[in-house]
Amino acid sequence: LGWSILYTTKDRGLQVYVGDIFTLKMEELGRFDGIWDRGALVSIPEDTRDRYATIIKRLLRPHFRYLLNNFLYKPVEKFQGPPYAVPNYLVHKLFGDIATWKVLETADRMTKEELKEVGLDVCMELFLLLTPRGL
Repeated sequence: LGWSILYTTKDRGLQVYVGDIFTLKMEELGRFDGIWDRGALVSIPEDTRDRYATIIKRLLRPHFRYLLNNFLYKPVEKFQGPPYAVPNYLVHKLFGDIATWKVLETADRMTKEELKEVGLDVCMELFLLLTPRGL
């Protein structure tokens, strides 16, 4: 594949593509039961998020699971990213037409001292699971 590197198990039961999602060739991929976004959505600027969400939605099969790592900063003005904060209302705006979501876990990413040093009250990572609406 010219646009990515493919890592796969011998039985092809698990395949991991590493590449630029904006240059992928949809016809080479097909659709997926599950996608883990470990840092893509939070690494792209706000003006490309709609395009990104459109691509992800086209890649998902009807009974998908989409695991999304997200970030939350307060006050958001104090840290401009990346990784960017993608508020939950924006996750809903991007994917709410096909999915519902729930927070699986949260994790603090800075100590109180580190927060104070950079002027933040909160810096946490959220792990969200998106599943098809009505499931």
